[in-house]
Amino acid sequence: MEGENIRKTLDENEIKLLDELKENVKDLITTESDKKWLTDLCLRRFLRARDWKIDKSTKMLRNTLLWRKEY
Repeated sequence: MEGENIRKTLDENEIKLLDELKENVKDLITTESDKKWLTDLCLRRFLRARDWKIDKSTKMLRNTLLWRKEY
């Protein structure tokens, strides 16, 4: 599966940002469904969508997680 080896395709800084993003939203990861959905591949998508800007990626991901909990 593609997502299993995603870290092998990232450089050191990108891996650091990936880990930082996950840390920034860990308070919203409350269910098994959240844990299964929030893979490294998913996190990379959010970072890429915001040009690897951690603040913008965090805001987008937090809003998405809150939306997922509502619906």
